[in-house]
Amino acid sequence: SREDLIETLQAKMEHRESQLDEDKKRHAIVGCVKYDTPINKALRSRYYGMRSRATNPKVKSRYPNYKDATIADEWIEDPQKFYDHILSCQYSYPGKLCIDKDLLSFGESKRYAPENVTLLPVYLNNIFTSDTSRLGFCIQAKVRDDGSVRYVVPQTAYSMRGEKFDDLSFDRYIDALIAGRKRKAEYLRKIVKAERKAGYIPSYILDAILKWADRCELGLVKMWEPSEEILKEMGLL
Repeated sequence: SREDLIETLQAKMEHRESQLDEDKKRHAIVGCVKYDTPINKALRSRYYGMRSRATNPKVKSRYPNYKDATIADEWIEDPQKFYDHILSCQYSYPGKLCIDKDLLSFGESKRYAPENVTLLPVYLNNIFTSDTSRLGFCIQAKVRDDGSVRYVVPQTAYSMRGEKFDDLSFDRYIDALIAGRKRKAEYLRKIVKAERKAGYIPSYILDAILKWADRCELGLVKMWEPSEEILKEMGLL
């Protein structure tokens, strides 16, 4: 019923247990025969979008980020298990949430599976993508008038709204890389501080972002860093 659906969603947004029993709650959200209800349409759209990214060769060829993406067998065999997992990850946020598989695995797995998948605000999901279009945030090689090369961490890289930095310029690529990683790590920590204050995002997600920041500063994970092809063009490999 409409009342059951409203109660179930309201309980999710208020971080409390629903007053409905489990059977009734499942029916209200994902067990409905009428898939034209908004919540079921949204869940099915998420599922088939994810499945396409993980299994469709045409999608993989069009979007290289998904070249190595896979999906858990249990979610292929039973979409209901995916629906249940996504509902367990749900939280109230004043913006669009999307599926993320990189944050909890620290970029080490491309598998859509229960241990890796959570929901992130779109802007956070974009932070943890390895999309090569983000090379504008990477270290840039610039040639001086005398023909020598300097390596620049641009002022626009990793800045919060309202912040202004100077370009960081170095004679050696490794020095620019270390400075860039430090600025990236500080950027992530500022995001966590702001989101903790806002109070929407669950702590386990924010804690994982802090671990990303630590690993990023140490060079254990790469974010927005040039690919090997770009490094070869720069003469560094």
